Amino acid sequence: MASGLHLARVRCTGCGDCCRGLRVPVTFADLGRLVAATAQAPGDLIEWASPEQVDVTGEPSSLVLLAPGRRVMLLRHAGGACRFLDGEDRCQIHAARPRACRAYPLHATFGARGGLKRLRVLRGLACPFELSAVVDWVGLRREHQALGAELAAHHAAVAAWNRIQEHRRRLGRPLGSEGELWARVLSDQPQLSQPISDMPMQP
Repeated sequence: MASGLHLARVRCTGCGDCCRGLRVPVTFADLGRLVAATAQAPGDLIEWASPEQVDVTGEPSSLVLLAPGRRVMLLRHAGGACRFLDGEDRCQIHAARPRACRAYPLHATFGARGGLKRLRVLRGLACPFELSAVVDWVGLRREHQALGAELAAHHAAVAAWNRIQEHRRRLGRPLGSEGELWARVLSDQPQLSQPISDMPMQP
């Protein structure tokens, strides 16, 4: 029997605490959707943090090599909160929000055959959720599968970029810029601009 099944009824209360107290990692797929939804430049949507500034223990593969060093891409904050949190604690980019935001506060573990093994609440912030949502097992599975697939694709793209950067470094050449990174990841993967509802899901 899977553990934590009661957590499938978690419903967000819209308090906005996670938008203030947590830093959200962003994948290139997330970034593509945000650019498409807001028509803003990538640099206006995200900010870079060093491993000393945020805990990347669980995701070292997300560290992107830039001239200042290895950095992780985060959703931009302003005034102590996500810059997309409005004055009424509502997300202005809700339909295009990053996968990590969509999954929070749950983490799901699935077996080899796709069956749910465990649901748990992520640590780091006391989320005042309610257990009143209608359970959507298919949606839960698809959402977490999509998150895992996009993370894997993101890590592969980061690894490819870092190999290029290391090669440049060995040759004594300047490292590629942030603008070059955006041009590479957003032009090589045009599907990233599709809305989430149109993104392919694993069966």
